[in-house]
Amino acid sequence: MENIFWSFCLITGRYIHQEISHFASYLLQHSTFNTVIEKRPVMKNQNCLLLFLLLLSTCNLVVAQNFEVPMDVSLQTQGDYTRYEPTVIAAANWLESIPLQEEAEKRKQTGTFLLQWLVGSAKVTVELQKHIADFTDTAPELLLVFMAGWAKYQLQNPTTTDKAKLNTAGIRSVLKVYELGGVAANKK
Repeated sequence: MENIFWSFCLITGRYIHQEISHFASYLLQHSTFNTVIEKRPVMKNQNCLLLFLLLLSTCNLVVAQNFEVPMDVSLQTQGDYTRYEPTVIAAANWLESIPLQEEAEKRKQTGTFLLQWLVGSAKVTVELQKHIADFTDTAPELLLVFMAGWAKYQLQNPTTTDKAKLNTAGIRSVLKVYELGGVAANKK
């Protein structure tokens, strides 16, 4: 049950966090909180819902920040690869939640682990096309984010063979990192 809760937090947390940020910006634009209440009456149920959404949005941040890169990884059999699948998903979530300029050493270790896992995995095959290389040429680190997003989607949707959906998942991961800031804009 706890795994289901945390999975739900990871999936919905980022969207809810954005909505709460928009609402907080709205509140800050007004001189006092009372002004907002006069314009938009808030009921008890809405307050409870807002509190619930706030708590849910923090779940994503807490889980992503707690990611630990596995050390001494041994990938000898397909069972080893299967055992690390949840770690691959957690690594992808972490990469999506941390700006490129932060935690460089941990990002490098995470990249090493992911590439080692991707090379031998029978369940995930990432295809890189020229437009993806062009898209990530201003920040090559984004290529790893793309591959992690692809792998996460393929692991979470094992029957998917649609390359467009897999590419879209990888690009969405890259866009999440773009939204965090610190990446030069690429007009390609």
